[in-house]
Formats: sequence, structure tokens, C-alpha cells
Amino acid sequence: MAQGVHRRAAEHHSPEVTVVIPTRDRWGLLERRALRSALRQEDVRLEVVVVDDGSAERAPASIEGDERVRVVRHETSRGVPAGRNTGIGEARAPWTAFLDDDDLWAPRKLREQLDRLAAEGAAFVYSDVAHVNPAGDVLTVDAAPPADELRDLLLAGHVIPGAASNVVVRTNLLREVGGFDDRLFILEDPDLALRLVGRARAATCDDVHVAYLQHEGARHLRDIDRLLTSFDFFRIKHPEVSAFVLENHLDWVLSQHRRAGRKVAAARLCWTVAKHERSPGWFVRGVTYLAGNRARHAMRRLKRAGRSAGTAPPPTATHPELDWVRAYS
Repeated sequence: MAQGVHRRAAEHHSPEVTVVIPTRDRWGLLERRALRSALRQEDVRLEVVVVDDGSAERAPASIEGDERVRVVRHETSRGVPAGRNTGIGEARAPWTAFLDDDDLWAPRKLREQLDRLAAEGAAFVYSDVAHVNPAGDVLTVDAAPPADELRDLLLAGHVIPGAASNVVVRTNLLREVGGFDDRLFILEDPDLALRLVGRARAATCDDVHVAYLQHEGARHLRDIDRLLTSFDFFRIKHPEVSAFVLENHLDWVLSQHRRAGRKVAAARLCWTVAKHERSPGWFVRGVTYLAGNRARHAMRRLKRAGRSAGTAPPPTATHPELDWVRAYS
């Protein structure tokens, strides 16, 4: 009898989900945004593994102020994919979720995703995602791609919105497929998604569960050479994926420059891509960024007209202002 009581108590306290948050030299941002939103998850037992990827200073004591949180440190930086893999290795729960240190979760994100996994008998799940600015304004909302179309969409060059901050995956499955490819500076998320969708069933939640922060500190904007090198490696690894994966991702990067009024930065990016891809079209596109909105819109219409028919991208959803995002601004 005592053994049965002890077993039930252990099950009650064991986590359902391990939340992995990699970070480097952004302790204040982590504590104010991602960690707070993880610890405020409702009706779910969780543990949080913060992976310090070689920060100059050790984690402040306040980070581990909650008994559910523990910090694992890389003495030298190994990159975000390697940080997530360290977290997968540390996970004690049957499910693993990832959260970037500048992103946010809705309070019932994990509970509702776990319930959907159970209902669908699926091995990974994702939701709608809001793209927000640092003030908490919702810029756009991307709908979750239909689970039964996910493989075709990934092959057409589209991605799960919100990247790793969106998904919850069975921990054993993550270990079976080898986790994230740490040779990739970018596109490690669709690379993992392609390997998951080939092995297991996906499910979706039709609600906004993630706020994906768009800001100048994003690594996509800082190191274009490494970004393009990762694209080359990704295309060698996944030759079956449409070339639109490059265009789709760079369109997103260019939109960040455009919103911030960085015309010259957008043009330079286009010209770097033109040289790398030996593509006059990208050079012309860079010129249009300097020429202004009218030229850019004309170029966009031409590009869309020139694309062959294929798998349609996931729709952009509409959603009212999200109060839970404002709580962290």
C-alpha cells in the first residue's frame, strides 16, 4: 500500500513537459519574457531547462529562484541548435517544448497542445503564431499549416510559423531523429520538421499560442554570410525541397529591414544574395528597395506572376489584440 501511494505521488510531481530555453548574454530579456511566460503556464506540470550557451556572466541567482528551473551551461558558445540538443539530453518529461529567450507563450499553450496531442494520438503539435514588435503590437498572425498538408508545404519551401518556439514533440522521438542539426546556423527548424513528418503524425491547434518577437537583434539579420552558407548546406541535405525556401525566408528578413526603414540594408542583402546565387533578379530587387515602394510593389507582382502553380502557402489568420502579449511589454 505504501509503495502504491509513493508511486502515485511521484507521478503527480513528475513533469509532463520539459521546456528548453537556450540563451546567451540576455539574462534580463530571458527573465522578463520567455522564462516568465513558461512558468505562468496553467494546469500543466513542467520543468524548465535554461541552456546558457557560453554567456560572459553566469546566470543570476534569480533565474533559478523557482524549483522547476535549472541552468545547464556551455563554457563556450556552440549555437542555438546545440543548446536545444543539450536541453533534449537533460529532459525528464515525456514531451519537450522549445522557447526562444525573446518569445512568449499564451498562458494555456502547453495544456491545450498536450490535450490535442492526446486527442489526435500525434507525436508533435503546433499552433497559430502572432508576430509582435517589442511594444507588444500584433503585426501579423500566421495560421498553423494543416497537419495533413504539412509534408507538402515543407517540400514547397514553407515552414511551421514561430519556428521551434511553437512545437511540442515527444521526447523519445526527438532523440530517435537526432535532435537539431547543429551544423545549421539557420533553417534548423524546417530541417527537424522534415525529419519528424517522415516518422510521425502531427496535430494542430487553431489558436494563437505563440508571440514571435521581431526585432533587430534577431540572428537572421546579423550574419548574412552564415545564413547563406546554411542555405547551401540545407539544399544539399534536402534537394527535394523547393528553391522557394530561400526566397520565402529572405522575404521575411527583408520585411524586417523594411519595417525598420532600413532601405540600404535591404538593398545590400539583395545584392549579397545576387552575387551568391549568380542571380540578376536579386540585384534588380535591391535597386527597387532603394527606388521606393512603387518599384518594389511592381517587382513583387512580377515575381508572383512568374511563379508556377504549386502548393499554396498557409493562410494568414486574423486575430484580436492579445492581452497576454501586452502583459510582458
